[in-house]
Amino acid sequence: MPCYTEWNAYLTEGTPEYESTKAELEAKLKAVKHIVDYYFGVDHLRISPARYSGEESWTLDHREFETDDIAPLAMEERIIKCIAYHCSCDRIHFTTLYDLVSLLDIYDPAEAGYARIMLACAHEIRANKGHYLY
Repeated sequence: MPCYTEWNAYLTEGTPEYESTKAELEAKLKAVKHIVDYYFGVDHLRISPARYSGEESWTLDHREFETDDIAPLAMEERIIKCIAYHCSCDRIHFTTLYDLVSLLDIYDPAEAGYARIMLACAHEIRANKGHYLY
C-alpha cells in the first residue's frame, strides 16, 4: 500500500469541502512558488522551463522532467537543499509538495519548471529526513 494518498482522493469535485481544500492548497502553492523564486533569485537565476516526458517516475522526484537551460548542477543542488530546509522549517511535508505539484499544469513549460524543482525538493526531504524537521 502506498504511503501517499492524493489530496483529493476522498473528496467529491465541486463540493464545498473540495473547493475549500483546493483553495488552501492553492494558497500554499503560491507561497512555495515564492520560496522557489526567492532562492533562485538570490543567485540571480530563474527557474528553467521544463518539459514533462509523460512517463511516471516511481521515485516521485524530478526525473520525469527535462530542461535545456539548467543551472550548474552543484548550484542547483545547493538551492534545492535551501528550499527543502525552508519548507521543512515551515512544516511543508514532502507529501504536501506532491499535492502542490498536482495543481500545476505540467504540460506548460513554466509550470513544469516549478514542478521539477518542487519534486526535487520533496525527494531531498524524503531521502534525507534526518536533516529536516518533523
